[in-house]
Amino acid sequence: MKAGQELLQLWNKDLQAQLRLTESDGMAARMRSQEVCLTADMAKREVDRLRPLHLKKLVSVERLDQAKTESLAKAAACQAAKAIEGVNEAQVAVAWAVLERAILTAHFDGVVAEVTGGSRDALAIGYPDTAGGGSDRLQLCLCERAH
Repeated sequence: MKAGQELLQLWNKDLQAQLRLTESDGMAARMRSQEVCLTADMAKREVDRLRPLHLKKLVSVERLDQAKTESLAKAAACQAAKAIEGVNEAQVAVAWAVLERAILTAHFDGVVAEVTGGSRDALAIGYPDTAGGGSDRLQLCLCERAH
């Protein structure tokens, strides 16, 4: 075995599905953030267009104030959407961490087990039986495969 190589993977289809769902939520959050932030940019440009018109008395102070407030609200919504993106990124990291708990990997290079024996030989795996109970042993049989 090589360090990092997968030794065993427990059943984890539910965890894989949760990861895919979390990644999809993240994609949707990024797209929503893009939409909200584009709208905020447009509202800011509207304020920038209305300022000179207000100075020329072509737009009322109320209309300019309304545009400024709308621009600030949309900028805040943009920041909130970006924060949600960060939350989703953290959720993906958590989903990966949970999934990785179901995968056993080798921590270093080496041999996991070397078993020699003939057909129908028994192999005891476990701690030495010092108490005489024998309950801490797992016995495997090296049996021939049925063809």
